[in-house]
Amino acid sequence: MIGAACCQSKQHYCYSKILKKPLEKDMFDGFWDNVSRYPRYLVTIILGIAINTFAPLAPLFKNPFSAIALISLLFGVFVFIAFTLRAMLGLSTV
Repeated sequence: MIGAACCQSKQHYCYSKILKKPLEKDMFDGFWDNVSRYPRYLVTIILGIAINTFAPLAPLFKNPFSAIALISLLFGVFVFIAFTLRAMLGLSTV
């Protein structure tokens, strides 16, 4: 580690010259706080992808004809993926 030196004093800790704290304690400070941030990061990434995917489709819902066509297209894609996965996994189709 940069800026660290081990010394054999009464406490038998390695000290950081910069932080003046024991290195063993510094290594795991805030570990669970950092781990708990990952689910929030995952949700943020998924929402960002969803918003950027569907934002260009929002103006199509202003016209009734294009809204019906878009809803039908999205429903058709969903049904196609569902039937394809069922066939791939060997599940019954009905």
